[in-house]
Amino acid sequence: MRDETIRDLLRNLNKGKGKNLVFKSSIGGNIEFAKVWIYQKNGFTYKSQFFFLIKNDLGKYVAAVCGFNNLHWYTLFEERRKGYLSKALKEYIIPFIWGKELHPIEYPINISISRGIGPRNFKASINLAKSIGFKCANPNEDLAEMNLNYNELNFPTNKLKVDHYISKQSIDSIKQKTKTIIDIYNQIKDEIFVKVGNQDLDEFDIPYKLSLKLDAIFWEYENKISH
Repeated sequence: MRDETIRDLLRNLNKGKGKNLVFKSSIGGNIEFAKVWIYQKNGFTYKSQFFFLIKNDLGKYVAAVCGFNNLHWYTLFEERRKGYLSKALKEYIIPFIWGKELHPIEYPINISISRGIGPRNFKASINLAKSIGFKCANPNEDLAEMNLNYNELNFPTNKLKVDHYISKQSIDSIKQKTKTIIDIYNQIKDEIFVKVGNQDLDEFDIPYKLSLKLDAIFWEYENKISH
């Protein structure tokens, strides 16, 4: 993941433009956990990437962290040195990663900081990582490998407030996508039947099973929030 890709993602989010698919939920403060499909010219070149999106108090997206076990962070140039990343990583992102068992506590979280980002940014990233608790594992002239171990956390981890919410509009959209998948599946079956002969594709009836599973998930969700 390149800095420019994350920068463009943040800018497009702030403009409400772009063809990226962004599915997100709040985890507390101004931090959102997201799965992002990044669109670049001819299609989705980065598919289903884990992101943490960071906003300021005005609702502007100012920074992002990509990944779980090997983090890649980026802050918009005009929003740097305001403490957004440090606060987000300490109070929400790292506690979320380990608290939700998205990364085994037996293994460290890693980052790689390259001097290619420039001397000033390199030093700032090193200082930020150290302030969180990352330690140099394999420093060299061009790249600093750093890691953070679970048993070395030295900041509170009780500010998480995960908001699992899905709107009726999103539910309707998912159901429509599922219907489209079923239609495409049936078209494939028809084409195979006509051009090749019956290949008994009914045993791979995954779209219908998906539809039934989603109906159960949405019923349980709507029943939960109604009580």
